[in-house]
Formats: sequence, structure tokens, C-alpha cells
Amino acid sequence: MKTIPTCKLKSGETLSVEYFEPGLQVPASLAEEITRFVIQVETLDSWASVAESLYLKRCLQGRFAETGLDPLFLGRLDGRIVGDVGCQVSRDCPEVGSLGWVFTDPAQRGKGISSHLTRLAVRWFQDRGGVCMLLGTGNPIAHHVYEKYGFRDYNGHVMRRLSPGAEAEDFEQRLFSRTEPAAVRPAVWSDASRVAALYAAPHPGLVQDYQEGLIIHPSLKKLRYFSIFPALMLRAERPGGSVQVLETSRKRIVGLAALLPEPAPFQAHVGRLDFLIRPEFLDQGHDLLAAVLNRARQGGVRMVEARFASCDEAKVKLAREAGFRKTAGFPDRFRVGAESFDLELYVSTSV
Repeated sequence: MKTIPTCKLKSGETLSVEYFEPGLQVPASLAEEITRFVIQVETLDSWASVAESLYLKRCLQGRFAETGLDPLFLGRLDGRIVGDVGCQVSRDCPEVGSLGWVFTDPAQRGKGISSHLTRLAVRWFQDRGGVCMLLGTGNPIAHHVYEKYGFRDYNGHVMRRLSPGAEAEDFEQRLFSRTEPAAVRPAVWSDASRVAALYAAPHPGLVQDYQEGLIIHPSLKKLRYFSIFPALMLRAERPGGSVQVLETSRKRIVGLAALLPEPAPFQAHVGRLDFLIRPEFLDQGHDLLAAVLNRARQGGVRMVEARFASCDEAKVKLAREAGFRKTAGFPDRFRVGAESFDLELYVSTSV
């Protein structure tokens, strides 16, 4: 825990600021104080609330400190936490990060607390070599605050800040460029920001993850990019579950596959698969699917289901090549804007 110089607020009050990095022998009482503050201030949707709160608790316990940097900037008035801003950054790839856990006590809003803490977090990220920082917001007031610190509308409700010298026009091309084959490895929690960058980047497909309801279409404005990864990781902790990523030598994540076993005991032998791979690396999709299916087999999964939109031809092709066969079709299941698409069910029993 480090104390940062105080800040004079618009109200004339003095905000004391602390820099907190999980895993640095911080008392459990402080972690609990932060958790209570964050959870009581904002209410997320039912599943995201569970996933995000568990993610936060584990992070504060320092369980991800070996592979990730997840600093928190706390603002206090009269010794009580009134504001909080956090970052998520992988130690392997500090150039990509995300801004999150931006909360202010409702009774203290309008004083500039979040603005000051956001400025500190952005400076921290850039000073450590950060280039691309992402965040998600549907709040017009927060949107205005983030704009002041260089964030710009990017895709759906996602905003992005690029450090000086990074050109927005070709950033995705450089981030996901194909210079050599990528390698498959199990996902770790500190992959969160890089996975967010993968899912937030423009993509030709319609369904990025059917199980998590992540549908991409110009008519849809508010999309989940950040809470999807904790949800996948938590559900994959069941026997047979697995989240695998495709990573380049420059530590960019260019693909992810998740296999999530059914929770009911009588369906424990059944898993559900979904995946997203950058077009530049589709030829390595076989390696990614093989890794996640092998892990499922070791955990007792004997049947795997996958659901695709009929227009997602690249995903269907990879699934077929991995041994999946179409068993059912549901006409007109997706209606987005003026367009409609069928839902197709694929099953593999050769796990």
C-alpha cells in the first residue's frame, strides 16, 4: 500500500489517495473493505454479479499476482473509501490493459473523485509501457469523463485509449498481425485484458460466444466484452472444463476456445463448446480445438455440443473438421436489426 499526494476536490474537501496492489502483504481486512464498497455501490446483472464479485475477491487476495498487475487506486474522505479505480494488465504483455472497477459512493458523486483516480490509473498504465487501454460503459456521464483522458468510442459500448504515437487506423493490424505461428496454452486469469481486446476488436462473425450471449451486429450497441472472461473461467472450473488461448510469440492472444461442462450431475458427461479466432490465425484453429477437447476428455466429458449462427461459416467449417456433425437447425432464431439467421446445433461424440 502506497499513499499518493492528496487532491483538493471541487467541494473543497481533501481526498486522500492510496495505491493498492493485490498480493503485496495487504491485510485481509482491507480487501474485505474494498469488496464491500464495490459490491454495494453497483448492481450488475445476475450472472455477471457472481462472476465479477468472485473475480474481484480472488484478485484482492493476490491469487493472480504472479501473472498479472491489477492495481487499485482508492480515494478516501475522513478515512472512509468513497472512490475506486482499477486496472487489469498482464505481466507478459503490459502494452494492453483495461480500466475497471470505477465506482464512486453515490453520496459523493459530482466532486471529481472518479476523474482524479482515472487520471492516476491512466498515467500508471502509460508509464509502464501501456499502449492500448480498453473500458466498457453505457453511462453518458462516465463517457464524458473518460473522453477527457483520451478514451474514444471504439466498438459498441467499448471505449479505447491509445498512447501518443499509436495510430488508431492500423492498431488492430499490428496487434493481431501474423508473423509466425501461435501456440496454444491454458488461459490464466491475467489474460482478461488481452481477451477483452480480442473480443472487442471488429470481427466478421455474428456470434462470438453463444453461451454468454455475445452477438455482434451494427444494430446492437451495448455488448458484454469484459465480464465474459471471468464467467468462462469460473464455469470452466468444473471437471472437464477448459479455457485455452492461442498466443503469439509477442504475447498477443489471437484465439480462445472454452468448453464448459453441464452443471447437472446427470449431464456431467456433456460439454458445450464455443470459440473465437482471429481470421489471420484460422488455420491454427484445429490446434486450439484439439487442446480444449483433449482436456474435456480427461475430465470425463464424452459428448460436446456447439451452437452456431448459420452465417458463421468459418466457425462451422472448423467444427466440422474437428469431428462435429449438424444434428438440428432452428430457423430464424437470431433477429438483429432487419436481418434474421438460423441457429444450428452441432454435436461430437468422438471426444
